[in-house]
Amino acid sequence: MAAWRAVWGAQRANPVYAARFTHLTTRAQNKLTVTQAQAVIAAAILRQLHAVVTTGQPWDPAIATHGTRTAVMSLAA
Repeated sequence: MAAWRAVWGAQRANPVYAARFTHLTTRAQNKLTVTQAQAVIAAAILRQLHAVVTTGQPWDPAIATHGTRTAVMSLAA
């Protein structure tokens, strides 16, 4: 229930969640209703909260947006 309630504040205060909500409710194919999109964001908040708590890493908007962190690897010659 707390995650569901957090969605409303997150949509307004967090550009990552706001963009995700807009994408889910306005895409051409498989457009979600407002309630469905809020459920998707609530699930994302719970997954990301779990990841932050279990790994100790801070929340990263790049990971939240794209799902992975792109690491720059330097090749030693």
